[in-house]
Amino acid sequence: MMVAGYDYNDTEGMNIPTTNTKRSIFSEFNIFGNELKSEISPAHKDDKIKYEVFKKYPEIYARFGDRISGLNDTIVELDDGKGKVLGGVPYFHQCDNDTVDGDLTGDDMCQLTSLAMLLASKGVKSKNKNKQLEDLLYEIAKEEGRGGSNLWSPVSTTYKKIIPKLKEKDSIDCCGLDFDADKGAFSDDEDFSVVTTQIDDANPVIVDLKHGSNSQYGHIVLCIGYTENSLIIHDPYGNLEHGSNNGYGGSNRDFNGAFVEYPKTKYKLGKNWIRYLGEAKNEETNN
Repeated sequence: MMVAGYDYNDTEGMNIPTTNTKRSIFSEFNIFGNELKSEISPAHKDDKIKYEVFKKYPEIYARFGDRISGLNDTIVELDDGKGKVLGGVPYFHQCDNDTVDGDLTGDDMCQLTSLAMLLASKGVKSKNKNKQLEDLLYEIAKEEGRGGSNLWSPVSTTYKKIIPKLKEKDSIDCCGLDFDADKGAFSDDEDFSVVTTQIDDANPVIVDLKHGSNSQYGHIVLCIGYTENSLIIHDPYGNLEHGSNNGYGGSNRDFNGAFVEYPKTKYKLGKNWIRYLGEAKNEETNN
């Protein structure tokens, strides 16, 4: 089935739940949290907007259904226009990587997996059917001296090292796009104004996340939408809302982090830094 621009029955360049041995850990859960529906709900069959979203973005219809209120190109409006979520953004998981350094722990791949989702939403793809996009990003990082724990030292520098090298990587198809490594980075977004502005412009945003009883744990996720009280997130590690003690563990461990809604006041989201991508040839503002 084609979803968000990818065939989720194929493993080519993607980290998704499949029967592939390396990815078998994820074969038991549905990537979107709800069954992708073969037919629209009878209650929505005469609703032209919901029907269009159902046909164009089945993953969003499956998740938000009744809350869908509008569609503007790739932007799906929710809750009578009070919220928005972006279509065409695939979800990748960070714990099934296979890098040149082997299977790195999930703790070392959230930043590259979030970047891979963002790049994929722009059309960037792996040319190697045996390599996931984030694993190719890791190859670039390592070549630039940012392998292993150096990915974190700091992440903003890792991104600045990777982004200019994308076009030089033979195994990555950039679809003719040229991204500026120096634009789109902010030290914080206290009031979420930058995030919401970018979502309104159909641009996903990478945000840092602090969680735990004292916000002691750091993580990186991709924001793909917002509501009045939450950010809509593709969390590459799973659903933080289903864990225990503001963490991912416990008996309710949920590996599916697609389209999760994280309350703006519950977690520290984008309080240290955020990152979006602008094309070098089109972005004229100097951020």
